[in-house]
Amino acid sequence: MTVSRIATENDRLAIFKLAARMHLETDFRFYDFDPSIAIAGLSDWLGGDPNSVMFVAEADGEVVGMLGATLRSTWFGRDKLASEELFYVAVAHRGSGAAHQLLQSFCDWAAEVGAQHLRAGVATGSSPAAEKLYQGFGMHYVGGNFSAHLGEQLRTELKICPAKSQEASP
Repeated sequence: MTVSRIATENDRLAIFKLAARMHLETDFRFYDFDPSIAIAGLSDWLGGDPNSVMFVAEADGEVVGMLGATLRSTWFGRDKLASEELFYVAVAHRGSGAAHQLLQSFCDWAAEVGAQHLRAGVATGSSPAAEKLYQGFGMHYVGGNFSAHLGEQLRTELKICPAKSQEASP
């Protein structure tokens, strides 16, 4: 059985290991992954910021999923927005209910802290299972993510965001 709970400092290494797997599995694989920065970067979610929280899904005593969230006001008003910023379940545990448990914990936390709105999303490509999960919580699709990797080799290979022409503009 899978259960979701608020992560503690004792979960830092397990969360880091999941984050490393997520990095390799997603579009984020094109981004630098520095283990020391990643481990330190978990601090806000592990109690360093009162407006941030990390949930973990546990199965048989093993951390198999994670969801990191923040609470902020929108940049244009006073409404509080709870945003899911990191959501991953190990491949072997997908379909086990772990993602559902994590998303339920996120929704419960958002209500407890007074959020008027939720934002969650998939930055790893099309995922019918993720769409079904979010829709099951009453969320609806409002857009998508676009990504470009600007390293010179990738820009050339993928023909994205071409460099400015050296010719003078008329």
